[in-house]
Amino acid sequence: MQSLSWLSNLVAGAVPAFGERATPSTDLYFLYGVADLVGEDEAHPIRRLGNNLFAARGAYVLLRYAGEAELQHLESARRRRCFYVVDDDFAALAGDETLPAGYRRRMAEFTARTLPRILALAPEIVAPSRRVIAALGRSEGHIVEPAHGRLSDDLGHFDKPDRLRLVFAGTRSHAADLADAAPGIAAFLDRHPQARLVTFLGRHAPPPLDRHARVDNRTALDWPDYKAVLVRERFHLALAPMRASVVNLARSANKVNDHAAFGAAGLYSRIEPYCDRITDGRDGLLVGNSAEDWQRALGELAAHPDHMRAIAKAGLELARKRGNPQRLRQFWQRLLDL
Repeated sequence: MQSLSWLSNLVAGAVPAFGERATPSTDLYFLYGVADLVGEDEAHPIRRLGNNLFAARGAYVLLRYAGEAELQHLESARRRRCFYVVDDDFAALAGDETLPAGYRRRMAEFTARTLPRILALAPEIVAPSRRVIAALGRSEGHIVEPAHGRLSDDLGHFDKPDRLRLVFAGTRSHAADLADAAPGIAAFLDRHPQARLVTFLGRHAPPPLDRHARVDNRTALDWPDYKAVLVRERFHLALAPMRASVVNLARSANKVNDHAAFGAAGLYSRIEPYCDRITDGRDGLLVGNSAEDWQRALGELAAHPDHMRAIAKAGLELARKRGNPQRLRQFWQRLLDL
């Protein structure tokens, strides 16, 4: 899972090289669990050596990307163990023709040049999916769930029947996924004048949502700004349509956490990683990938607001359980012998 404008800028080639800034993965798979243990001196159990590189008791943790300085540090270090945390199938991203050509070229270059150096230095893979572990040529690895940041029990927005707020929180890498469902979502909006949809795709929103009167296509956000939106804004329904592509099947289920933070009932395509986490109709809704499926699912929930609220509440409990930062803390305490 990558931040919104971080990925959009990367697609446009407007950011520094991979590893020269921290990624959302660093929060989701590490800092949300152990941030209070991290510092830049030896007084802390975990030392931060770079944007995405950490050390503890002779063990190292590298998250997603690495800059040259981080790689050189690892190459010169006396390593007891080294863990590489990764939450995407990079080779699949490089070959996915639904993604912009510039992004695919940069991903292919990273996969060909930098990734082999990382894998030589960090033999132990930590990932939210066994598909990612297998894609990196490993038969074994450590499975980790993305943790949530801050969740609220406030579901007061469901007490306002005259409003129905929807959100699609996917990045530009999910624009093609949204495109399949977009005609059905637009038809739903046409029939429900109290409904509004927010995306963070800007000019990359697919038709007919790109010009729809009740769609607010906001510009992509930096990761800190997006985290602030998760805390500040409330939605009733949160949408995660996903094609059954190699890229998507290897993704994490972090949208469960995002949707819970929004206080929303989540709707997810009926594919991994959601079909084995969501109990359909209880803590989320599993939806087919046609526009008609999405229009029908949205209409059913809009017609039963009590059920919508119950799903939002159960989704919040699911996120608290699966994305509990204490679970992430215990995971790293075990691996790093803290």
